[in-house]
Amino acid sequence: GARNASAIFRPYHEQSPGNWIRWCLDNLSDNATEAEYLYRKLFHKTREYLESQGVDNLLYCYSPDLPYQKPFATKAAFLEHYHRGMPDIEKVDVLGMEAYLWKLFMPEDQEAFANASTIIDGHAQQDEYYRILARPWKRALQMCTWLREEYPNKIVGLTETGWNYKKWGDFQGEPIEAFWQQVGAQMVHSLPENERPHFLCLWRNDIGDRYGPWDNGSSRFAQEAIAIAQDWGTQVVDISPPSVIT
Repeated sequence: GARNASAIFRPYHEQSPGNWIRWCLDNLSDNATEAEYLYRKLFHKTREYLESQGVDNLLYCYSPDLPYQKPFATKAAFLEHYHRGMPDIEKVDVLGMEAYLWKLFMPEDQEAFANASTIIDGHAQQDEYYRILARPWKRALQMCTWLREEYPNKIVGLTETGWNYKKWGDFQGEPIEAFWQQVGAQMVHSLPENERPHFLCLWRNDIGDRYGPWDNGSSRFAQEAIAIAQDWGTQVVDISPPSVIT
């Protein structure tokens, strides 16, 4: 039934692939079947405990990570990866993916991106950059389409996505911000409604790696952020600072 939710709760994210965090499958057990069982049990127990304590306003989200530079050629291959440790479907309200574009940026894309730096005409160069960046973005959106097809009654989103400017460069000294407003949004809107992600989260780390549509060096931070939010149908609101509790 309907839930009066105030937040999406995304515990134990990026559990597969890898071993970079405590709850990753590779850290739970050397036996793959047992690792998946333990992860599933951890997720179930967490939800059961919170609900037993009266927490009734969360949407629980499951969100694995992606292998580096190994896009899924078929829906079956993607779902095989996605189902590794997946909680029981009735225990999950939101199906997410951590899909950073740099992880989906193939060697041929990198080569094309480097070659585009030699294009003299600025507009032509930007168009080429955008065309190349559209490739990993299409791969990310494809996974959301597959999830929408497989689970038509669930919320589906890209729970972390973005482009790493420190890793792959910028455009004439400015981050490639307008990609998200122009090409990124257009590609989503061009999909049938039932194939689009319901939401996405552009990630930004203050420690140095920025995956969102801006970098600290950008002079257009607020302008770009608001434009992206409005283009995606997001309500932009002023949030008052929290009260000081003494």
